[in-house]
This record gives sequence, structure tokens and C-alpha cells, in this order.
Amino acid sequence: MSSSKGARYDLAVTYVDSDAALRKVCAHLAAAPRFALDTEFVGERTYVPALELIQVATADEVALIDCRAVSSLAPFFAVLAAPGVEKVLHAGQQDLDLFHSLTGAAPAPILDTQVAAALGGYGAQVGYAQLVERLIGVTVDKSETLTDWSRRPLTKAQLAYAVDDVRYLLPACDALKAKLVELGRWEWAVEECRRLERSVRSIPME
Repeated sequence: MSSSKGARYDLAVTYVDSDAALRKVCAHLAAAPRFALDTEFVGERTYVPALELIQVATADEVALIDCRAVSSLAPFFAVLAAPGVEKVLHAGQQDLDLFHSLTGAAPAPILDTQVAAALGGYGAQVGYAQLVERLIGVTVDKSETLTDWSRRPLTKAQLAYAVDDVRYLLPACDALKAKLVELGRWEWAVEECRRLERSVRSIPME
């Protein structure tokens, strides 16, 4: 599942379908300064949405964690809570709420590119695909947005969509940061993300 959109985005892709593979990926994430994060879940049939797939990306690798194929997500939840590793999301409120409901804690520290983009003049709720195209000139296919993530095996189209949801997030974040630093607004974005973390932590547990 390599990218045809340029070598700098052509990251290695790992499909995590065993506990051993999950431990290896989590060790890689724990050693990184930051990673991109997204999730796919099904929420229509359960009170707490069923987490189906977790997508993560570092500077050199994308990993798709099949939540149905591992016995426990505890190693990943530990990385989510690691204070020295930044988690970069786009429009991450639902993801943060879901992880809070599953673990009792909000992932931190986080950087939400939708929050930061609003301060850069890209609109209050700019979508991921639109932001990526405007910041780094890459077109992202969003045709699988309404797909059923609970079915197995996942199709090639679903996997490609899942990869692209995190493949470009760190480069887009870097471009966004450069713009906000130039505008003198980067610290505002960081503070808004700290406020988002606090709002998730304040959600009472059932």
C-alpha cells in the first residue's frame, strides 16, 4: 500500500493483527517525539462506540491496529498517556472522548490540527482532506467515509483510506505550525489544545 503521491509520504505500512506486533509498534511510538492518531469505530449499536481500527503514523511508518485481532489494547493505552509523546489528531474530540470512556483518562499531550487551523484562518471546522490539500498540496480520497469498519477482512480501499487518514497529518501539522509561528499564534494553538485536554478530563465517568 505505497503512496503514489511523492516519496516523502511513502511510509512503510504495518498491519497490526497480533499482540506481538502491537507491542513492537507501541515500543516504536513510545520512542518517538510525536505520532499522528486517528480511529475508526462503530457507534450505532452500542452505548460506548466499538473501536474497530486505530491508525497511527510516525515520520517513517504507518501502523493500522486491528482492535478485533489483539487481546488487549493496554500497551497502546500506555503510550496514549505518555507525557513525553505528542499525539497529533484532526478534529479529535470524538477520539478523545472515546479513549476517555475506555481508559478513564484523556490522551495527552495532544495537538489538534483543526483547532490550530482555525487560528490560521482556515475556517472554524475545516476538514482533514481540505486542510491537507491547502497546506501540502495532496489530494486525499474520502470515498470510504461511511464504510462499515466492523466487517472483516477490511478491503483494500478501506485500508488505503485508513492509511491516508494519518499519512499526511504530521507534514500538514508542520506546515500549519510554520504559518502560525509566523503569525505569532502558535502558542495560542497549544493553549487551546491544553484546554481541549482539560475539557475531556472533566467528563464524569459512568
